[in-house]
Amino acid sequence: MSESCFTSEFSPALLLEYLIVNNLLRVYPEFDETPGVKMPEKYQWPNPDGLYCKSYCPLHPELHPIVFALVDEICEVFESDAFHAGMDEVFCIGDEKCPRCAGRDKAELFAGEVNLICNHVALKNRRLWIWGDRLIDGKTTGMGMWEASMNK
Repeated sequence: MSESCFTSEFSPALLLEYLIVNNLLRVYPEFDETPGVKMPEKYQWPNPDGLYCKSYCPLHPELHPIVFALVDEICEVFESDAFHAGMDEVFCIGDEKCPRCAGRDKAELFAGEVNLICNHVALKNRRLWIWGDRLIDGKTTGMGMWEASMNK
């Protein structure tokens, strides 16, 4: 990572997500939900693509063994009884150009991914934590894209 690839403010949580997702997608580009959109060398928000951050395709058949191995390793190293998956940075899911997700209900895709992760950590007697903003309907509540989900 360059000295500063972000030109806007970011939090440690955003940096961690950037490192995990972008490195996961660098090693496994086939997991990218939006492969047609390239992250610029120097990230800036807002940008012409309207892409805040990348997401993996939750329906890719080879994804979960790798993600679950990462989750397990993090939990084991930190001897945790819970895993915080974030999920608040999932702005892109069910992309119309994704061969697996196109045409599917975005809320069902999101809920399915949360349930898969939750069930996986539960197998090892751990609890899943996530941020709640993607669970709030931004259109119904009048909240914006940062406080709630604006996915169609």
